[in-house]
Amino acid sequence: MPNVSLSQAQLDSIISAINSRSKSNLFFEYVVTGSAVTSINIPNLDIITHKDYRIELDLKNATATASTIKMYSNADVTPANYASQTLYSTGTAVPTSLATADAVIGVIDISSRCLINSNLSLSVDGYFRWSSLCSRGTMTLPTLSQNSGLKKAIIANLTSLTITASVASSIAVGSVVRIFRGDQ
Repeated sequence: MPNVSLSQAQLDSIISAINSRSKSNLFFEYVVTGSAVTSINIPNLDIITHKDYRIELDLKNATATASTIKMYSNADVTPANYASQTLYSTGTAVPTSLATADAVIGVIDISSRCLINSNLSLSVDGYFRWSSLCSRGTMTLPTLSQNSGLKKAIIANLTSLTITASVASSIAVGSVVRIFRGDQ
C-alpha cells in the first residue's frame, strides 16, 4: 500500500469537512430530563426525502433489571410484525440468538449504560430495515452486539419511530437520542 503525505492544511480541511457533515445532518435530538421514561416517540420522519437515517442512542439504565431496547416504525408496536437477530460477544464467546419476532436493537444492562448506533433504510422492495451496533456491559465486562432486523410488511414511507424499553422507566435521565439524515 502506498504512503500518502498530507499537509496540516489538508488534514485540517478534511477534519473540518467531516465535522461539518456530522453536525449539519443532525435532524432530531432528545435528552431525557425530569424522570426516567419507558419509550421515546420520534415524529416527522420522511425516509423517502431523507434517503436514510442513522440513529445514535446513548442510554442509561438506573433500574436493577436489564432492559431490551426495541425500535418500532409508524406507530406499529406489535412485536409479531418485526423480525430481528442478535450476534454478540462477551469475553471470548460469540453466541447468537435465534431470529425473534420483535424489533430488538440492543440491551441496557443493570445500572449501566449502552451506546447504540443504528443505520435505518427502506429497501428497494419497501421493507424497513436496520443494522445496529450496541456497546454495553459493566465496567469489567464490556459486550458488543450486532442486531439486524426488518418490518415484515412493506411500508410506503418511514414517518415515525418509537424507541421502547422492555422494563418500565429504564431509559434514565441523561439518556440521549439523536437522528442524522442521509440526504445532507
